[in-house]
Amino acid sequence: MTRDELIAALEKATGPDHDLDEEIMCCAYADLKLERHMEGWYTPDGTHVRVEPYTYSIDAAASLVPKGWEWCVYGAGGSDVWLPEGLHAQQMTYAATPAIALCIAALKARPE
Repeated sequence: MTRDELIAALEKATGPDHDLDEEIMCCAYADLKLERHMEGWYTPDGTHVRVEPYTYSIDAAASLVPKGWEWCVYGAGGSDVWLPEGLHAQQMTYAATPAIALCIAALKARPE
């Protein structure tokens, strides 16, 4: 799944989704060239990689935000998330849950 396809799927999500968590991990850490085996996900050197609950947990979703960037989540039910782009701009994202909104914003902020 491409980053844009993943963002579109997250925008349509109605709640936490483990399959989307796996897609987020693969997208965010594409440089690791992760491989799926029966027992889980591994790097080419055999290191096991845990799938974080990105769509469920604000803390897990926050780990996707580029280092040095500030973020804010607010709202009830669906949430808006902003990440500054430069000194004056910000990015607003709305999703079904705060964690999903933060995942979307963080994926948009990451270099492709």
